[in-house]
Amino acid sequence: MKFYLYGTYIPADQIVAVAREAESLGFHGITIPDHVVHPHNSKTSYPYEPDPDTGRAPWDVSCEWLDPMVAAATLLASTTNLTVLTGIFVLPMRDPLLVAKAASTVAALHPGRFILGVGAGWLREEFEILGFNFDERGPRSDEAIEVLRSLWTGESVSHNGRFISFPEVTMRPPPPLPIPIYVGGDAKPAIRRAALLADGILPPLSSRHETARHLETIGAIRAENGISRPFDYVASAAGIRTPDKIASMAEMGVTSVHADPFGLYVQRYGGLTSDERRAALERYAAEVIEPSRGI
Repeated sequence: MKFYLYGTYIPADQIVAVAREAESLGFHGITIPDHVVHPHNSKTSYPYEPDPDTGRAPWDVSCEWLDPMVAAATLLASTTNLTVLTGIFVLPMRDPLLVAKAASTVAALHPGRFILGVGAGWLREEFEILGFNFDERGPRSDEAIEVLRSLWTGESVSHNGRFISFPEVTMRPPPPLPIPIYVGGDAKPAIRRAALLADGILPPLSSRHETARHLETIGAIRAENGISRPFDYVASAAGIRTPDKIASMAEMGVTSVHADPFGLYVQRYGGLTSDERRAALERYAAEVIEPSRGI
């Protein structure tokens, strides 16, 4: 079983130390979340675990959101074996050629340790500020994934699609190893997108009770479409404190888990000291990761 550390709410002045500590304690990787800006007057409801009083996201303007590509490059350069999974990079509110360039650069500098986790996004106002159509984000995501994979070949390619068009181009350096693409989310379109187009899925932490159903749905879609390539289901392990629960997830077919020791032992939404983070990581490693080795 591979353990990914939930990297949301970790501020810039702590994240390198946290990543190094996580690597030393047996975490396989860390996830890096994504928001470009924080719209002050957003009316969009948060779809996962909203504030019960407002229906909004459970953070405020003070929360730090690092650029995922820059953060990934920094964390990979600061560690030896740790994998970085962007979790989740909002693909349809970006130019996919620029995304392809940044991702291939990170992967070329750190072969085999970078996973591009992409999602359709949920915050309408952020799309509007960046100049992209929120209502087209699903099909735009599908086309963008196709574009990324073609550009990463390093060969001459062109594209003439519904949302993206460019003449014959070459993008180099290509990644020396294929960049896995994981899809974020647990809505039906995200589940289908992951099964058909991706190498894995990273559902939100709030989807922990839906794991078995998701696995069954993804397996059925892949079988129906003759897809046999390996697939990594990074299941939410939020609230899981014991190795026997990890073992039961492995029995269902889960290959990786997404863990939040900070929320489990200290508090959910940021504001932790470096010592509190270190203690939470050490406790989780001792109580969950070490006893789960070999699962």
